[in-house]
Amino acid sequence: MYLRQAALPELIETRTGTTLTLAWKVPGNGRFPLPVEVQVDGKTRTLPMTTGTATLAVPKGAHVVIDPDALVLRRSIALEEVAAWKSAQAAKAKPQ
Repeated sequence: MYLRQAALPELIETRTGTTLTLAWKVPGNGRFPLPVEVQVDGKTRTLPMTTGTATLAVPKGAHVVIDPDALVLRRSIALEEVAAWKSAQAAKAKPQ
């Protein structure tokens, strides 16, 4: 996937009640079976993601961190928003 596509895969997280669902979203809707580590209340486990999706039971109110060591190269909307904000701030600071 990394070698054939310019766009990074996106990991979609859905938490409903006590169920956490993770699903890879890749260009062309292909399969992307990359495992993902998930930390629940300090305990880390690896989800195999062999079909591109996985579900995990998590207690209500549990602190969940996806990819706690940031090992997976993937799209981050939060980082894109920070980059856009920085660009906007730099544009405002330029003298006209």
